[in-house]
Amino acid sequence: MEQTKFTIEEYQKLKETAEGIKDYLPENLLPYIWDNYRIISGNIEEPRPCSCGSAAAHWGKAVTTIKNYINEVEPK
Repeated sequence: MEQTKFTIEEYQKLKETAEGIKDYLPENLLPYIWDNYRIISGNIEEPRPCSCGSAAAHWGKAVTTIKNYINEVEPK
């Protein structure tokens, strides 16, 4: 596994968290997900969206970005 944005422990936590997200993103995970999305995307200044339904596309983008990152760094 080659990844440089996170320590091994941070990466494992991120992976475990992402694997647990299916159709629903718990509100208590929103800051964690958004902060990690910003690290992965490199867009550190992007403001965190609200938790309302109208922001679902932003949260979907964040989760997809994280899951795609995990798929890229995991050995095939």
